[in-house]
Amino acid sequence: FAGLPLSNVGGDTTDRIYASREHGVLITTPTTWPTLPVAGLSIFMTGAAPVNTLRYRLYSGASSTPTLVATTNTMSQNNFTNASWNPLYFSSNQTLSANSAYRVVAGTPSGGGVGNDYQQYTWTIEDNADSKALMPFGSLKKTYTTDGTNFTDTDTQFPNFALLLDTAGGLTGSSSGVRTLLGLDGGLRG
Repeated sequence: FAGLPLSNVGGDTTDRIYASREHGVLITTPTTWPTLPVAGLSIFMTGAAPVNTLRYRLYSGASSTPTLVATTNTMSQNNFTNASWNPLYFSSNQTLSANSAYRVVAGTPSGGGVGNDYQQYTWTIEDNADSKALMPFGSLKKTYTTDGTNFTDTDTQFPNFALLLDTAGGLTGSSSGVRTLLGLDGGLRG
């Protein structure tokens, strides 16, 4: 492959975001990474006539019942008829440690249904061990819950996401206070 081993990209119309349903990605931070000061999250979203505000959450732990670490501020109800990146920030920086499992998910506080929901753009990975070994973060998995508690992980899909880092919070190599994007499109960027 000349790049990521993907076969499809599009809005996830199977696992939609509404009511207590949350959709996101399960990552494991590499053992060689520094501690990351995460100021916010950004996820590539779509959705027409979503019912409620949008929020992101950060969970820790690899089990199907991870621990909620933090919730971002919320975005007012918004139609994403054209898919777009949507950054939201935490009230204070969250610290991500090396060699740890985290879930980055999008959800709404309440309400909605099919046709009145948000969707994440999801990338489909070729379903073989060699292709999966090429993925960043050791592996990437789509994670989804219908009850806000028990997550199911799929290792052949993942949504487009970014961790928004606060360089003033301890990350070196960029100007103080500049937000740095860490995601799937080129690693660390200022």
